[in-house]
Amino acid sequence: MNAFLRRVLAASLALSVTGTYAAPTDYRIVTGGTTGTYYAFGQNLASMIAPEANINLGVLSSAGSVQNVRDMRYREKVKFALVQSDVYQAYIRLADQGDKEAQDLIRPLRVVLPLYMEEMHFVVAADSPLKYIDEIRGKKIYMGPEGSGAALSTTTLYGLMFDGERPTRVEASGDHKQALNSLLDRDGKVEVVVFVAGQPISQLAVEAELGRKHYRLLAARPDQPAMKKAMDVYYPTEISRQSYGWLSANVPTLSVKAYLITYDYPQEFNRKAIAGFARSLCSNYDNLLKQGHPKWQQVTWRPGKANLEALKAGWQYYSVTQNILSSCPATRQGSVCTPDRKMLGLC
Repeated sequence: MNAFLRRVLAASLALSVTGTYAAPTDYRIVTGGTTGTYYAFGQNLASMIAPEANINLGVLSSAGSVQNVRDMRYREKVKFALVQSDVYQAYIRLADQGDKEAQDLIRPLRVVLPLYMEEMHFVVAADSPLKYIDEIRGKKIYMGPEGSGAALSTTTLYGLMFDGERPTRVEASGDHKQALNSLLDRDGKVEVVVFVAGQPISQLAVEAELGRKHYRLLAARPDQPAMKKAMDVYYPTEISRQSYGWLSANVPTLSVKAYLITYDYPQEFNRKAIAGFARSLCSNYDNLLKQGHPKWQQVTWRPGKANLEALKAGWQYYSVTQNILSSCPATRQGSVCTPDRKMLGLC
């Protein structure tokens, strides 16, 4: 019996037992730009995880974390989002100042799974007197367009380091390339350029001689008083000399994490559907590692791990998915949920 006939037979058996198929739940996930990692992760979840949970998961592009937080609250059928871990701190800062809309937006959000690191790159001219991130107070900083992840992270970190102050934000014709050119030209318009993305960043992947001549990365000093609050929000990490040929050594820095989030849904229908999504993560995670975006290899969680990692800056796990993901069994060899195994009820 060939594979097609096996699937037809299995489908017929399923129909004879249940009488009909339940219609898929129609959900959406908001991600990022269509060329970015967030969007690719959304596509991977839609094609490899959602089907076994009987979810039809539409992947929506967006301008980034700030828009995604709003979409989680107001956009129809959006039940998942990808955001930077420090977006919570940005909203809480406003909520603590009495902004009820900010409070209403952020407090019901819950984490399903922490994903991968996005390193903060603070780039200065090679001959800049600055050496450390905690020395950028009062400097002219290019941090990307308003609403971007880099702008959000830079503004949040700056406020944590310098008693709630806002950075001196400069424009550079709308992109990082022009800002880097300002550093090269030494025109005084830009003193620090900030990238927030997984290393290596293509704009900084230049020839070793050129990079050493023109660029330097500021280092983090977690033991400095100005950095104490920041360490509650950001993850300490390093930018590897392997990422950029012009570095002579690894550079300590800070990073945000990409989080897969949902809402603290009380409705039983949503709780069951999202629980099914979490169970599918358990049983199909190998597919993400083998066929998904390479960044899935950097996610620390794996089926069979006893506990999920600690979260930053006030975030909480969604209790429904936390219970499942913290106790799902390790993937066994041969247990990948192929279409034939699924039709026969083996996964």
